[in-house]
Amino acid sequence: MNDRWKRALPYLIAVVALIAVFACAMRQFLLGEAFPIWDADGLFGPYYMLIADFARHGKLLWWNPWANGGEPDFMDLQYGAHSPVVLIMAWLFGPSVRGFLAYWFSLWLIFGLGILALAKQWKVPAWGGLVVALGLMFSGFFVGHAEHTPVLFSWVWLPLVLWRLEVALARASWAAGAQAGVLFGLSALGGYPAILFTNGVFLLFWIVVRVSFRDEPEASGREPPASPVGAARVAAVMFAVAALIALPAFFNFFHEGRGFTNRVGMLPREGAITSNALHPRALLTFASPCLATLPVKNLWDYTDISSCSLYAGGLVFVFAVFSMLVRPSSRMRWALFGGLVFTVVASLAQVLPVRGWLYDLVPPTRYFRHASWFRAYTIFLLGVLALLGIRDFVGGDLRANRKRRLFIATVFSAVLAGVAYWVVLNRAHPVDHAKGDIHFLFAWVAPVLVVPWVRSSRLTQSGVWLPLAFCMLAVIDAILGVGLANTLAYTGKAYKAKWVEVERQHRSSLDLLRQDGAKRFLQSRGGPYDNRNFLSREAALRSYSGLRNDIHDEWLKEPLLVAAATSENRFWFSAEPIRLSPSMDAYQTFLKRTRELGAPPLVIHDRASMLAPAPNSPDDLQRLSHATAAVKVGVTFERYEPDVLALRFEAPRDGWLLVTDRWASGWVARVNDAPVPVAGADFLFRGLPVRAGANRIVLTYDPPGHPWLPLASWLFIGGVLAATWWPFSRRSRHSEAPVS
Repeated sequence: MNDRWKRALPYLIAVVALIAVFACAMRQFLLGEAFPIWDADGLFGPYYMLIADFARHGKLLWWNPWANGGEPDFMDLQYGAHSPVVLIMAWLFGPSVRGFLAYWFSLWLIFGLGILALAKQWKVPAWGGLVVALGLMFSGFFVGHAEHTPVLFSWVWLPLVLWRLEVALARASWAAGAQAGVLFGLSALGGYPAILFTNGVFLLFWIVVRVSFRDEPEASGREPPASPVGAARVAAVMFAVAALIALPAFFNFFHEGRGFTNRVGMLPREGAITSNALHPRALLTFASPCLATLPVKNLWDYTDISSCSLYAGGLVFVFAVFSMLVRPSSRMRWALFGGLVFTVVASLAQVLPVRGWLYDLVPPTRYFRHASWFRAYTIFLLGVLALLGIRDFVGGDLRANRKRRLFIATVFSAVLAGVAYWVVLNRAHPVDHAKGDIHFLFAWVAPVLVVPWVRSSRLTQSGVWLPLAFCMLAVIDAILGVGLANTLAYTGKAYKAKWVEVERQHRSSLDLLRQDGAKRFLQSRGGPYDNRNFLSREAALRSYSGLRNDIHDEWLKEPLLVAAATSENRFWFSAEPIRLSPSMDAYQTFLKRTRELGAPPLVIHDRASMLAPAPNSPDDLQRLSHATAAVKVGVTFERYEPDVLALRFEAPRDGWLLVTDRWASGWVARVNDAPVPVAGADFLFRGLPVRAGANRIVLTYDPPGHPWLPLASWLFIGGVLAATWWPFSRRSRHSEAPVS
């Protein structure tokens, strides 16, 4: 075995151990006794399975006719409809609960492998990488947001991006910088945009810190060649590559989202700042995952249960404290600690002004809410400091003062955690916390008992028992912590039977006529937060989606309008439609007139007004208040697929046909082989001009760049990897320059 493989072997063993521990911790899922909870169950799981159905048919999901009367779901980055990673996994694993679990598990493991890659790059021993990987994989952020699959998707790539960025900075390598850009770009194609943006800010922060503070001792004894100019070039390459990969997705979002959803606009300042901010008392959750499971009353009432935990693993916290104690003069570590404090402060948005300053000064942050998500970087920076501390721990013979500092770090951490644990439990309602007590003993008390037995001769990399002791404590911490979590899984026979029944009714066909797709129902059988109707191919007017539209929300409250859009014959005709802009004032007038008539009138909105609604004049509203009712008509379907609707309609005279499928700017139409505009109709739907007599209508969804934009992004990814991998592979026999 050559030296390269000898160096790699401990990390390969750590990878195997990581997978084994993960499988043990998640055994309920593997045995079919647990299922992902909340949004993963009702929103992202069904979307993943729908994408898998499309992938197995050799198609991409562009238009989803089963959600909210039809949605351009390709434009929502959260679903990953055009992500090569999501598509490959969906095609491989298939449209089933087990397929979604395989995809979900893969995200966890990608993150853990990224931490191990960072550890190897920084010359941290494999056992240290394993300890930190387990701590961060089962941290309060990861377990809390396990239901939010796109949040995980954007988050899990960060360690891998940082790994390649570190190689790029150490070597001034544009190739490694481009690879970091590919990984960063991939994280955009199936994730949450807010996490993507803050990841980009974090990477900029990291580059500045690495260039500005080079006072860390290198494991090889060499100073890294990252100069400001070289770092700027690396950053430019990384962000340019990532932008070119992500650009089609963001173009689709802002182009196709206009006129369809309110999410393309900025959020109100108050909502963006205060929504799901971190409560100051929630900072105490660093002490135990048990604390995040307590009733929120009297604790952190305005912070969601998914977003209140700061737990990062006992040993991660201990070694992060040790990292600061052992090198108190390191400016780089103080900079990282400053970043940690900043993210904590930004997350406390209801009591501190920093998040508000970001809203005012950094325009992209006006699109994001959930200030508590800043705590992800608090936890990650704890992990970074812990890795550096572990490297110091094994980096040579420790003098007595360092041994004392390690002991001080463990005692300080245990006392601090103990106080926090007692304070929260004392304030909470009486609860059974026996399992939390057991976890606390292994996470905080056990390290205090282990560290005094440290002997200098055992601190070299040849030592076995101490790394094993720390690894075992980290493993127990992770497994017990998962057992405490209440944001991870549904369990029970009833829930299992529910999914078995859904999978039994699963229909793989994308032909809506085969599934009686002409009919539409108000909601799926599971309720408004359940998209299992995607699998049975039952089209719904109300679905669980992030593409909110205020008028659509109001429409669902009126039974007359719901019936107009969901009945078997849900097509309407009028020879005298009213033309105006789709404003909320106009909708209220329309609603009043519908109630007076017992049926909706037909209101037509041209493309420009759908994309940018304008206030209507009093005369416009007056005309609408005297509009005549549209007439329900029958049509003959020829073809009904997600991206195509072909039908025949016999019009009594010249007029307009209302098709109660949602409008989006990418829809084009031909009537009797002649192109016609697809107007907005009745605020949400499609209106088509028709002539008296026979009309053959073909509606096709053809947004700009369809289907070339995603293909161009994928080809670019392949081209960059091909161009950079060959020179990298030629140098791979040489050891990478280590950095800290």
